Amino acid sequence: MGYVQDGGTLSSCNRVGCSHLLIIPRAFPTLENPHPMPPRLSIVVPVYNVELYLDECLESIAAQTFADFECILVDDGSTDNSAAIAKAFAARDKRFRVVMQENAGLGAARNVGARHLIEGTEYLAFVDSDDTMPDYAYERLIAALDETGSDFAGGNVKRFRSVGMQQSWGHRAAFARTQLKTHISKFPALVTDRTAWNKVYRRSFWDEHGFQYPEGILYEDAPVSIPAHYFASSVDILSDCVYHWRVRETGERSITQRSTDPVSVIDRVTSVRLVREALKAKQGAKYTRYLRDYDHNVLSEELPLIYKYVGEGGPEFRAAFVEHVGGLIKEIGPEPWPNLTVADRLKAYLAAEGRVEDFIALCHHQRDYDYSVPVKGLARPQADYPFLQGRPPVPARLLTLGTRERRVVSRLEQAVWKDGKLLLRGYAIPGHLGAENRLASRKALVFREGGKRRRTVVGARTVASPMATVNAPHLALRHADWAGFAAVVDPSVFQSGGKWRDGIWTTSIAVTGPGGLHRARLKGGESDTGQNPPSHWVAPDVRILPNAQGALTIQVEVVRARALDVRPSGDDALEVAGELAAGISGAALRAVHVSTGTTATFPVETGTPRGGRTPFTARVPLADLAAVPDAETGPGEWAPEPWSLSVTGADGREHRLAHDERAGFAGLVLPLPGGDTGRSVYAKRGNTGHLTLSVQPSPPLVDSVSAQDGTITLAGRFTAPTDEPYELVFHDARGVEFSYPVTRDGDRFETAFAPLLPEPYAGRTTLPSGRWWPTLRPVSQGGTTAGLLGVDRGAPVQFAPTALHAGPVALSAEGRRMRVEARFHDRMVLVADPMLSPHDRSRYAQRVLRFETYPARRALPLKDVVVYDAFQGHGGGDSPRAIHEELLRRGEKLDHVWLVRDGRTEVPPTARAVQHDSVEAWDALARARYYVVNDSVPRRFRRRPGQVVVQTWHGTPIKEIGHDFIHDYYTSPDILEGLEHDSAQWTLLASPSSYATPILKRALGYEGEVIESGAPRTDALVRPDAERIAEVRRRLGLPEGKKVVLYMPTWRENREDWSGGYKLDLQIDLDAARRELGEDHVLLVRGHHHVTEQVRDRARDGFVVDVSRWPDPTDLLLVADVLVSDYSSALFDFALTDRPILLFTYDLEHYRSTLRGFNFDLAEKAPGPLLDDSAALVEAIRNADALGEQYKDARAAFRAEFCDLDDGRAAERVVDRMLAKGAAGEA
Repeated sequence: MGYVQDGGTLSSCNRVGCSHLLIIPRAFPTLENPHPMPPRLSIVVPVYNVELYLDECLESIAAQTFADFECILVDDGSTDNSAAIAKAFAARDKRFRVVMQENAGLGAARNVGARHLIEGTEYLAFVDSDDTMPDYAYERLIAALDETGSDFAGGNVKRFRSVGMQQSWGHRAAFARTQLKTHISKFPALVTDRTAWNKVYRRSFWDEHGFQYPEGILYEDAPVSIPAHYFASSVDILSDCVYHWRVRETGERSITQRSTDPVSVIDRVTSVRLVREALKAKQGAKYTRYLRDYDHNVLSEELPLIYKYVGEGGPEFRAAFVEHVGGLIKEIGPEPWPNLTVADRLKAYLAAEGRVEDFIALCHHQRDYDYSVPVKGLARPQADYPFLQGRPPVPARLLTLGTRERRVVSRLEQAVWKDGKLLLRGYAIPGHLGAENRLASRKALVFREGGKRRRTVVGARTVASPMATVNAPHLALRHADWAGFAAVVDPSVFQSGGKWRDGIWTTSIAVTGPGGLHRARLKGGESDTGQNPPSHWVAPDVRILPNAQGALTIQVEVVRARALDVRPSGDDALEVAGELAAGISGAALRAVHVSTGTTATFPVETGTPRGGRTPFTARVPLADLAAVPDAETGPGEWAPEPWSLSVTGADGREHRLAHDERAGFAGLVLPLPGGDTGRSVYAKRGNTGHLTLSVQPSPPLVDSVSAQDGTITLAGRFTAPTDEPYELVFHDARGVEFSYPVTRDGDRFETAFAPLLPEPYAGRTTLPSGRWWPTLRPVSQGGTTAGLLGVDRGAPVQFAPTALHAGPVALSAEGRRMRVEARFHDRMVLVADPMLSPHDRSRYAQRVLRFETYPARRALPLKDVVVYDAFQGHGGGDSPRAIHEELLRRGEKLDHVWLVRDGRTEVPPTARAVQHDSVEAWDALARARYYVVNDSVPRRFRRRPGQVVVQTWHGTPIKEIGHDFIHDYYTSPDILEGLEHDSAQWTLLASPSSYATPILKRALGYEGEVIESGAPRTDALVRPDAERIAEVRRRLGLPEGKKVVLYMPTWRENREDWSGGYKLDLQIDLDAARRELGEDHVLLVRGHHHVTEQVRDRARDGFVVDVSRWPDPTDLLLVADVLVSDYSSALFDFALTDRPILLFTYDLEHYRSTLRGFNFDLAEKAPGPLLDDSAALVEAIRNADALGEQYKDARAAFRAEFCDLDDGRAAERVVDRMLAKGAAGEA
């Protein structure tokens, strides 16, 4: 078994006590050192069975821009070709050398490498042999150490696999920002920096403390990394990524996947004990404090990594848990407990007492109720877990709610000025106590002047706020619908002695209710005025500036320098015009580049004073702004570079340049000099209400937004860098995007669109729920970015200063509520709400529906209703549609309900769409006589007496599924437990063929009635309907006279996207296919329902059509002339048409031996040719008719063996049996 990664550590198979022999292939390295002086850096790379990855790792080390290093490769008894690869690499690059040893484990291999360094090297680093690094990694780490003299430096980490890279979750907090010469005592998040390989140590520090990795255990990184943080005088933390940590997709079982092995829990506790021993060995009060801090982290973060597996573990694991985890908790003692959550305190107590069953009950309670704490008592609220009833008592102090459970969660949702007063609306929830009663929740706002003891209290009305409950994921047992508040603030409360003086006031919200008085800072909101409140002029030269970036503050600003206008000054400058307060003389305009601190000063020309103010102008050369380079950004990152402006008088006093919106300045965009850089300067109102010069790509500025009858109209200004057609693109956090046309007239643009998806892609559905960020992009670039994160999608759309506080603008499209609003000050976003109302979608509401409403309604009489559910609410077709149509044909007097997941699919017009997880959905599931599914049923669904559940499954299994599919990386206990629950709910399993029956029964764990009916969804293929085909062709926009090729591949488990769903893994060369086939073919691409990535096609000329979310795949098979697939059940369905089938099996061996495996020999029985690259596929499509004739007999044999029951009447047989069982009242 090789070193495999998970949880920040690596491991090998050997345990303490293994024998090993060092074999040194060279004399001591100084004899062959290629450096005239010792290298500055030594790198140790343990190697064990990594032949698939080793070359990539070593190449990334060799490519380092810091080239003054030696690299010791310690082969730890590899049984594959790793040692030969290492030796070959060392022969090519003399900086590398190999040390051989018998297998002893990762810790031992690192220690051996550290003992064989060249004497005199300055720095030491470790690399794992399946990982890589960016080429700048060591240069930046060592540059920091050279600058600061710190004991070691660490950098950020990204995880990577075949789908790309993503920030390592375990390193996110510690490396969020660069901090030089810091320490874990100053920055406690560094306790999460446990990995060995994202660091460079100063060797003198390493040797001084005699660090060695523990040998023969898992989790060996932390016993070095964590003590090193405490022992260091200072460390350097770089936010730059310096390490790429591989997620293995093949090979050995990972630590997480063997987490129910007793060895895992024993070794994790051993790792913690080693850290504690290192800290306890040091003398002094600070190390006592360090140990206390570490113990708290162990109880709150480290041990919970074990807790979640206790329920899955067998007797040996649980015994090890009690002995080692319970023993460790006793060693730590109760001192850290008061600062833990009540659940963590209780877990520690139960583990230490050996009460495993109660411990598991607590874990299940948290799982079922989203970690909500059941509470009893008013004056001194306590946790009231129901599983403790009738059990041995628990000390009351452990159950008393602490500050963590009572912490106020607040949000400002709206801040507007009306009749000269500030209206604030928001909510404040006192932790797990909720807000279930209007009279029991009283609130007030407390304003305190910064630096002074002055404060003022403003009463607030309690108002209903369902969104408070929605936005509180910790509330499932109580709601907070009465957490809302509304307050009217007279700005005169911010005066001092009746006069206005500069000052900043903090804002707190005080809430009274169960547990007494709760108080916390009022946090800013997410959008519009809740995030960016408007200012208000209370006097000619005084304004009130609410600021909700973070917590709400109220600034009183006596304005002494104001900007009224910014305009071009010739072709090479802009001019700022404004007014200065009396008494400011000898003024100059000072601009500070916020990112770099670069300062530029420009002369100010003043005019004749009038009304106590002096008009001024200042000319700012554009070249001065362009001279400061933009900061480095990754692909797709939008990072404007702002310049802050102020006026400095002769006395040296600095006055921020306020933006006076009363003058009507609407913003100015000018291109910066420097060729085709695309850089512009945007003069605008900044988020603090002051004038800002933002260097950025030319922004589309929206000054008008309206919505009517489901159509959004945007209009604004855009100084386009190129004179070509543009489109409006909306993209979400997953990289999914959709575009809409834009009209331009000079610098003006306008677009009017319904926020619906392209009909060929998804039928008639809206943009899915979420945040959709608009950009303007040249049409010529369209199609090249779909489904990708970290790409340039064009210029982000922003609100012009005059439209900043005009929103939100609300609309409804196909039943989905949406709104256009501002976020991050002036970024525009289209927010599509979930289809469920706020009253239904909170954790509290969902708990009530599943645990109270649904059981209660199961007791009511059954109704003559059929509920259909295709692909767990993501489909509107498949076999459920065929059964629906058969019931309609018969004229059965039944109501038809189709479950839909958040509006994701169009359903047949003869059925009523009902949203999954709604009240109506749970009522239908509770009372419907018939339930027809082709996939899993909801976890809380329980078939009741008299209810008939028909499982049609979603195709004939070509690949291993369910209990047949056992893979270290892609099989989880949750999936298998889900299958057990599913199969227990079915009344009837419809088998598509004699071949499929035994496989489905075994793989799905089903022991009930099976009807060998054939697949109902194939009836439409055996008996095609010309009208249906014509309608599908019309809606897809298929041209007459062109051959339709449908590419319908399955999904691949190893292509899981970082942001959810799976990648399409499109291996077809679309450009080559277009050249060869574009004139007389159309290529439809249908991704599997698990796939979220879109098709990327740069030329949107109708040759490639993405139909991935079309509601019924059978429609696509009906209109296809040729099917291209791989290991999908579509092969069996399309074989019934006797049209050509091509199998694009570019990863056949990998899929067969590693990912899935097959139920039969595909190569032997394939109904068409197996093609392993795009060129062969394109050629085969060109010759599809000839190949179809050549494989005619193979298709016939395929149908005979696998489609023996498909005669066009499968739905009839299923409905006959379904209705018979319903009439008999069978369950």
